[in-house]
Amino acid sequence: MAMYSYKAVSKTGQIFKNKMSDESEENVARRLKQQGLTPISIKKELKVASILSPGQKEKKNQSVAIVVNETLAKTAAENNAKKERKKDLSADIDLSFLDRVTTEDVIAFTQMLLLLKRANFTNMRALTTMLNNTKNAAMRNIIEDILNGLEAGQYIYTTLEYYNKIFPPIYINIIKVGELSGSLATSLEQAMKYIQDSTAIKKKVKKALTGPLLQSGGLLIGGIVAVIFGIPIMQDMYAQFGMEDQIPELTMKFAEIIYWCGDYWYIVLAIIGAIAGLFIAWKNTPRGRYSWDMFKLRMPIFGQLILRLNLQKFFKAMQINLANNARLQEAIEVSKNVVRKLCFDCCIRNITG
Repeated sequence: MAMYSYKAVSKTGQIFKNKMSDESEENVARRLKQQGLTPISIKKELKVASILSPGQKEKKNQSVAIVVNETLAKTAAENNAKKERKKDLSADIDLSFLDRVTTEDVIAFTQMLLLLKRANFTNMRALTTMLNNTKNAAMRNIIEDILNGLEAGQYIYTTLEYYNKIFPPIYINIIKVGELSGSLATSLEQAMKYIQDSTAIKKKVKKALTGPLLQSGGLLIGGIVAVIFGIPIMQDMYAQFGMEDQIPELTMKFAEIIYWCGDYWYIVLAIIGAIAGLFIAWKNTPRGRYSWDMFKLRMPIFGQLILRLNLQKFFKAMQINLANNARLQEAIEVSKNVVRKLCFDCCIRNITG
């Protein structure tokens, strides 16, 4: 029989390397599968005729062992030195405070937890594995808080509620339904699809609005530059030919306003700051927030777009909640959290009675 060296992986993800004697590679693969292992590679070892005496073989094996041990010790020392250098660098420059949790991090968190749950990992083991493989310091802190909550007997969604600015309310509700019903893997799949769809819609809207906004801004800046630099040139040209009052009166008044703003810029900034402060204070009142949201829904061109986007988000959330066997009134109450328009919220309250 020939000798084969193999590498195989178990159902739990452990990799095994060993040797096995058999007649063919097919037999080796079959025996590994019978043992619950999945073969990665199987190589046949070449036989070399030995002409050494037993004493020479023993000396050769000892010398080989010494060389191997020295090589391993040298490699371990180099790895330890590299780790120490990395620790020194991380101690000198700590940039973890710059980390923040983005939508991509939330998607990666959900996807990894989903894969581990499908592999029959417990919540504690799955989150511990994710903690050891997460590089984002902010996300690591969140996972640590979730683990502390699990150790205290709490659910995952209980900790996520403290991070409602990172995880959307509908996301937290989906996780809650999954944990309470024992179908967390299914809920994670729905939550990930919801975030991916929401992100795709936001990107499309931004892409559609970026062009018109840039064009409007360019036209405004171009008009101001033309007034500042163009009108004096035109006035000098008309003066050379002895012509007066050739520039329209409205244009001259606009130019005078711009010149005044340039001379008294500090007054302009103070006025803008005062108007912004009054607007924010008014908008934070119930009546002001309602009026502002109603204006955004009824404004020309963009009003219909904002209304349809909110309707799409609301009914998408309703679909997910109803798929999780939530009651109709509870589904409406939870789904309204994805809509930030107060007037739209009032309409939903009228529906629920």
